[in-house]
Amino acid sequence: MNRTCVTKKAFTLVELLVVISIIALLLSILMPSLSKARDSAKDAICKSNCRSMGIICQAYAAGNNGYFPAHTNGWPSMVVDYWNPVNSRR
Repeated sequence: MNRTCVTKKAFTLVELLVVISIIALLLSILMPSLSKARDSAKDAICKSNCRSMGIICQAYAAGNNGYFPAHTNGWPSMVVDYWNPVNSRR
């Protein structure tokens, strides 16, 4: 009878700890660059939204005799009184 020795190949605890520490080191190096990329993406979205709002206001003004939309800020009567020279309280 021929017996062969079968050995199981497995990682030791030290090897696993080394791999985990290397991954943690790489993540600590990459996280600042990832946050910078996220911030630049937010800046690009904000700039795009501002540009879109400018285009929308220009299109509104083109269709309304050059008048831009009024910003009410929740109080329409104040805006009407402010922009109307007859009712101006200034």
